[in-house]
Amino acid sequence: MSAIGGIFPRRGQRPDERLLDALSTGLRRIGPDGEVRFRNDCVAMLHRPFHTTRTSRLQAGLRSDPEGIVVACDGRLDNARELGRALGVTGAGAVEVITAAYQEWGVAAFAKLVGDFSFALWDAPSRALLLCTDGLGRTPLYYRVTDAECVWSTSGRSLAAATMGSLAPDPDYVADYLVNRISGSSPYTGVNYLPGGHYLRVTGDRCSVHRYWSLDTTKELRYTADVDYEAHFLELFDRAVSDRLDSEGPIFCELSGGVDSSSIVCTAKRLADESDQVDLRTVSYVFDSATTSDERQFINVVEDYIGRPGLHLSETEHPIFTIPDPTAIEPEEPTAQLLYLRRQDHLAKVMSAANARVILSGIGGDQMFLSENVPSVLPLADHIVRLALKPLLRDTYLWSRTLHWPLFKTLWLGGLQPLAPRQARGMFMPAGRLSDFIDPEFSKRTNLSRRFITAGDERVKGLPSRQLQYWALRFSMRPFALNRCLSVGCADVRYPYFDRRLVEFALSLPLDQKARPGETRSIVRRAFAGRLPELIRQRRSKAGPTEAVNRAFVAEWSRWALWLADSRVAAYGYVKADAFQQSLARARHGVIPNSSQLGRIMALEVWLRSLECSAKPASSHAA
Repeated sequence: MSAIGGIFPRRGQRPDERLLDALSTGLRRIGPDGEVRFRNDCVAMLHRPFHTTRTSRLQAGLRSDPEGIVVACDGRLDNARELGRALGVTGAGAVEVITAAYQEWGVAAFAKLVGDFSFALWDAPSRALLLCTDGLGRTPLYYRVTDAECVWSTSGRSLAAATMGSLAPDPDYVADYLVNRISGSSPYTGVNYLPGGHYLRVTGDRCSVHRYWSLDTTKELRYTADVDYEAHFLELFDRAVSDRLDSEGPIFCELSGGVDSSSIVCTAKRLADESDQVDLRTVSYVFDSATTSDERQFINVVEDYIGRPGLHLSETEHPIFTIPDPTAIEPEEPTAQLLYLRRQDHLAKVMSAANARVILSGIGGDQMFLSENVPSVLPLADHIVRLALKPLLRDTYLWSRTLHWPLFKTLWLGGLQPLAPRQARGMFMPAGRLSDFIDPEFSKRTNLSRRFITAGDERVKGLPSRQLQYWALRFSMRPFALNRCLSVGCADVRYPYFDRRLVEFALSLPLDQKARPGETRSIVRRAFAGRLPELIRQRRSKAGPTEAVNRAFVAEWSRWALWLADSRVAAYGYVKADAFQQSLARARHGVIPNSSQLGRIMALEVWLRSLECSAKPASSHAA
């Protein structure tokens, strides 16, 4: 994890050193461990490291080549060793491998890179700048292109402040955020977001975005026996965890007691014991008052299994929904983590005291191996597309019995609704999902109702079940859902279930490997026999956060009500002030019909206030 930024003047002028200084200042919170710069008459780049691995202090994050190739990289390249051997640069770091790969294969090299990364590459012979993000878009990169220049940064916030002097929220992004939709927009007006699997090419007279890689939703993996699928899964899962265990200090693993987090913890502990080089610790979020949200009975089982107690952070000692100080934080986007800041700050302090900078998270497993979203685990729509009548009748009956649904409901939700046009699907959405306090003018201006019924604008091929799972995966990787916010220090959060090789495998699996009547995430449960405590492996239930969230909101209501009396979300025209206040008053008594949307609006309020605290004058170069 680190931060990069830079300037490419398109009209032949020299890069503005003051602008580079402004970018560097904004990136210091992400890359606090010094800085390396490159500058010539054509381009200026900077790299600010956040050292987390044993080798990161030895390997350059920015490198210039005698042939005129300059690369600045943020992130981790998981197949650097294999590519290095193929390119004759063994033992090289990510920057050297990217340089050699580009010299060998040109932009075709980008699809061969596996990991969580973004990089800027200056090709002096072609006088071209290329910006690239990894296939899944796990490492963000923002840019702003004018006729005069291209400026880029790991942080959209610092980029907007440095180039424009204002932090104006982008209305399309806010609209997508309010309906929890995958957004292709940057949070900031005037700043662009480079999506995963794409690169930007900028020259003096042209600027274009190109897709270099995407998930293949038409591919299906076929083996003759279950054990072959299980062996393949375990090989990829071990690799995904192992590639994320490189750390110069202890590694903290989030442990909820569910299958996903427990599988990472138990696998990481086994690999750590084999290497004897990793200090593995767990952190769990527990609830003393909200007993229906508490998972300690399962957390304790895993702790006993690995032979080590973990850190438990209770909402009693570290209350959630505590109002953050907007002057003390600089969140990139309105993330739910803003409502859990007190808890996250305490964890950051514990990690800092232990010289730990890495957290492993189990997010993504639910969506990849289908433990959620029941219609997506049903094969009925696939049977309809294939005109397979007998399997359709058989599976409708089996799933109807398993789910205790009437036959028609099973056939509709699992077979017909996924095939219906988007607008028709929206007719059957539960009433009240779009809250009545959303401002109608903003809703009309941004076409909010259409956004609500569509996951995203991209068209996806393949069987209906694969299309649904593709969107579930993309949905789980929304930046505002994963972005951590801290007011003290920073942390490198790594997601083994979002390893590109594991994601490709999961998407190519036949549906019956992921879900069978009476058994969701089938391949995971089978593969981890003997590798997880049986109580965890066979879990069919999961405690939800509803009670904890409702209790926290009621406890903090008086402070929020006072704070939101002059709300920015109303001032910006996103919500109707009176209706919003009425909704808050009802929530005081535990009447929260859409608590997730209310939470998003509260996080949006914090973010908007933080923008007002951070705006600063732009450099004099700004157009």
